[in-house]
Amino acid sequence: MLLRIWLLLTLMGISSLSFAERTLNLVIYAHLDEVTMHQKYGPLVNYLNQSLPGIHINYRVLPAKELRESIHKNQFDLLFTNPSLYQ
Repeated sequence: MLLRIWLLLTLMGISSLSFAERTLNLVIYAHLDEVTMHQKYGPLVNYLNQSLPGIHINYRVLPAKELRESIHKNQFDLLFTNPSLYQ
């Protein structure tokens, strides 16, 4: 899974012709309490930030209602969710 994420982010970085650092906004669906979600996904985001030169990932953990609003407002680049939100 990490390889797929790395490949996706690398390809996104190659597609931009700029060598400036690119910021990606990641939203993670909070299917557990917020503290637990940060404990689970914070290390992954830190790892990606250290491993992907030229890319910085900001992340937020959102409950379902706020996640849907964020989708409609196009406020993120990447989304981690689960099938319970598919409609």
